[in-house]
Amino acid sequence: MITSVNVFNGPTLYVFQIFLNWAKPPFDNIKVRQAIANGFNYDAFIKDTLRGKAKQAHGPVPSNFIGFAADTPAYSYDPVKAKHLLAEAGYPNGGFTIKFTYETGYFWKRPLGELFQSNMKDLGIKVEIQELSPSAWAGLLSNPDTANHAFGLVWWPTLATPYDYMWSIFDTAAQGSAGYNWGYYSNPKLDKLLDTASAEPDEAKRFALYGEAQKLLVAESPALFVYEKNYRLPMTSKLQGFVFNGVYIETLDFYALHKE
Repeated sequence: MITSVNVFNGPTLYVFQIFLNWAKPPFDNIKVRQAIANGFNYDAFIKDTLRGKAKQAHGPVPSNFIGFAADTPAYSYDPVKAKHLLAEAGYPNGGFTIKFTYETGYFWKRPLGELFQSNMKDLGIKVEIQELSPSAWAGLLSNPDTANHAFGLVWWPTLATPYDYMWSIFDTAAQGSAGYNWGYYSNPKLDKLLDTASAEPDEAKRFALYGEAQKLLVAESPALFVYEKNYRLPMTSKLQGFVFNGVYIETLDFYALHKE
């Protein structure tokens, strides 16, 4: 008996990023960070590695999430501009090394690091790729004394607010073991925007503040906002009651699922 198969293909709330260590040279220079953001080929990763099952992220908040600012810009692959920015920053031929570290078991991080390595080589920047166990990786990055590494990180919400996307990985108070700000980004303006927005009862004003925070993070580029992931799930056409959970994408409501 042949059963037809349906494939669910829908956007998630997951944003995949490459973080740089804001606190360590040369990444304390905004032009270096912007150069790196302009020097990464987002389309190549999405089209070639992910086979088009994603789209480029515009900032830290996914485009289908409440409070996303639609006018948030995104970087595009522009190695000429990247080289110009590096020269303005005092690195006309690159000449420095980035350590890209990822943890075992995250299949997307190795090809992400390899494309990052290839793109940065074109700018005269050497990228060394290191694989660690998850515990060693987290221990390395959560310690400010040993966190001089670039790394890939995926983030998704636990609460229905842009605050959850930005505070945990960009607020000064979330550095080290206090959160997941392992790029050690610190900007009092962002901290104030997030605090003010979280206490603002008017929705329009609150979202305007969150939008300002999103655009600030893109401009300062403490991370490369690479892509928003699609989720694909094959299932028999006889299955009924499936409802996609965009937050916990591997979680199925078995009580609702039933056979046709």
